[in-house]
Amino acid sequence: MSQNRYSFKIRVGVVVFNPHGDLLLVRQNQNPFWVLPGGTLEPGETMADCAVRELQEEANLVVSDPKLLFIADFLVDPTQTPPKQAVDVVFKVKLDSDPSAMVMETTENIDEMAFFGLADVIGLSEKGLLKPALVFERLLTHWQAKFWPQDGLASAYLGAYAR
Repeated sequence: MSQNRYSFKIRVGVVVFNPHGDLLLVRQNQNPFWVLPGGTLEPGETMADCAVRELQEEANLVVSDPKLLFIADFLVDPTQTPPKQAVDVVFKVKLDSDPSAMVMETTENIDEMAFFGLADVIGLSEKGLLKPALVFERLLTHWQAKFWPQDGLASAYLGAYAR
């Protein structure tokens, strides 16, 4: 057995739209990339509960009805020893609170949080500023087609990717 420790995380991402149809994105850690809001599971927490909690903690937004959209494996750096891997589980939720009540969590991890329209998200994608790209490719496909998987279960597993 190798003495190298293997690092593994389950990360939950949340797709939430405001009443105008704009998508909430977050920029973290002085990084140029935009990501879905979300985070990692707490002990004993379900992935759906994590999605709801993260939006409450990060943005003071009340959401409900989490539906599974995508699952994707993420090899953080396959050349790194020990290797690091994450599983991204992405939910779409219903926004129950007024988005004007959104208050960005004041932490060292979140630099900026904003709602973006479809054209702006496409622009960020074309500039390579959305991570993970595979999740956003699928998200944009559904958003442009105005079709979301029934009950969040169709074609949920996107497969493994490494970047």
